Amino acid sequence: MMISIDIEYLYIVPAIRRFVAEQLLNKGLSQKEIAKKMGFTPAAVNQYLKKKRAAKVKFSKDEENIIRSQINSLLEERAGMESLIRKVVKEFESKGIVCRIHKSIEKVDCKCKDGMSNEDICG
Repeated sequence: MMISIDIEYLYIVPAIRRFVAEQLLNKGLSQKEIAKKMGFTPAAVNQYLKKKRAAKVKFSKDEENIIRSQINSLLEERAGMESLIRKVVKEFESKGIVCRIHKSIEKVDCKCKDGMSNEDICG
């Protein structure tokens, strides 16, 4: 049984990276430019774009909008990728999204407290 931080690290953060890479490509950036903005290799960006990484998590439109709201900061270089991820994950936690994704990955019946899966009552 995974705990919430495992879900974030193994599934949510990579899915955020994939979504950001897709959005930057849609904005006309090359894979090389995307890699530079995100701090990854072009090969890693290619894997995100081809869904060879982080394909398991699907975001709702509302969840996508949370991520989109942070992308301009990355484009304008007011914030880096780490800052973007921290802000998005924090909002996902506060809105119960981490718990929803946890339930979809592990197919467990978890109760959520403060937007997080309560490991003591999952099963």
